[in-house]
Amino acid sequence: MGSPMVNPVRRLEAARRLFAALGAGVETGVFVRLWDGSQVAFGNAPDPHLEISLSEPGVLASLLRRPTADNLLRRFAAAQVDYHGLPILRFGDALRTRLRRRALRPTRLARALGHALPLLSARAPKAGEVSAYAGNERGLRRRRDGEFVSFHYDVPSAFFALFLGPTMQYSCGWFEGGTETLEQAQAAKLERICRHLALRPGETLLDVGCGWGELVCHAALYHGARAHGVTLSREQHAYAQERIRKLGLEDRATVAHDDFARVKGRWDKIACIEMFEHVGLENLPAHFRRIRGLLRDDGVFVHQGGAGRPRRRRRRSRDTRLAQRYLLPGAELPDLGRTVEAMDRAGLEIRSLENWRLHYLRTTEHWVGRLEAELGEASRLVGRERARLWLLLLAGLHWAGARSSAQLYHVIAAPRVRG
Repeated sequence: MGSPMVNPVRRLEAARRLFAALGAGVETGVFVRLWDGSQVAFGNAPDPHLEISLSEPGVLASLLRRPTADNLLRRFAAAQVDYHGLPILRFGDALRTRLRRRALRPTRLARALGHALPLLSARAPKAGEVSAYAGNERGLRRRRDGEFVSFHYDVPSAFFALFLGPTMQYSCGWFEGGTETLEQAQAAKLERICRHLALRPGETLLDVGCGWGELVCHAALYHGARAHGVTLSREQHAYAQERIRKLGLEDRATVAHDDFARVKGRWDKIACIEMFEHVGLENLPAHFRRIRGLLRDDGVFVHQGGAGRPRRRRRRSRDTRLAQRYLLPGAELPDLGRTVEAMDRAGLEIRSLENWRLHYLRTTEHWVGRLEAELGEASRLVGRERARLWLLLLAGLHWAGARSSAQLYHVIAAPRVRG
């Protein structure tokens, strides 16, 4: 609700003048739909397929008073700022391309903001119930992996099924020809992992951070392995248990709701598929020492995980801070060199390394498209704000891979032994 001291028509005119002035200096080429349904061009030669909407004057006032990525994200989550005309991935690509063309000069920005004065008194609407992680989302001083995992994963499995598909694999598929469906690519990924592990009937397999248990089931069903997975998510554990029961694999496949640190024994094969981001940079040496201690001397280890660019300083990017705060507390991406060094120091020798970045782009494109198409049902399951944050997260993962700021590596390793 706005202040009664300012005429609503005056605020609309102020918004139109503001966007016209800003657009004269930045070639964004988009339309802005104001709260009364009218459009104003924001930039030269606007594309009719690129439209941003503002639900009320207080939203624009809030963004002018507090022009931060966090504020914009919360307004997007509440659908107070929204996109229209193109799917989110194409919309974001087109908008970024246009924004690179010309920067807005400070003097022009100052003059443009002079038009905003009638807007500044508008009262901002509540940004919505966007739950942020209550603790230290970086995991500094003391990691709380159970809390981190629960915050991210313990929502109804039906929500994840909307974009992951029936096998519930929250990891990259393998697109051999590039035209496979997501289900085909995920089946090919499972088979590729099992071949790289050289799984044989009767061998033991440990799946670290097993998700909803599909690799455990695949290894037991098609390769005769005695497979065991561990997860810190209660929701994943319950789903995996039911999946194993339905497939009749109780004698060969098990999943425990437990911490990897409490796993005992020696295993023929170990897989760690895209849970690596939850380990934490400072825990990499201990993580790989633990794996080496559980792996037989003649065993095989498959590691599949993300990697960021090498950083001289330990500064988090804005996108990383937001992701950790709202959806992925504790998640960190080490660079490849740091990962390889930690594996080597733990006595794990790399036998093969593949870059799966292009496969990840196709995978995330499928995920984003599916969640976007089911956003109404996703909102019913987890709430509108959380569903829209998830859509933004998945789109962000895709864009990070597209600009190569994040990579995905598939590594085959084995214990280093004397020849």
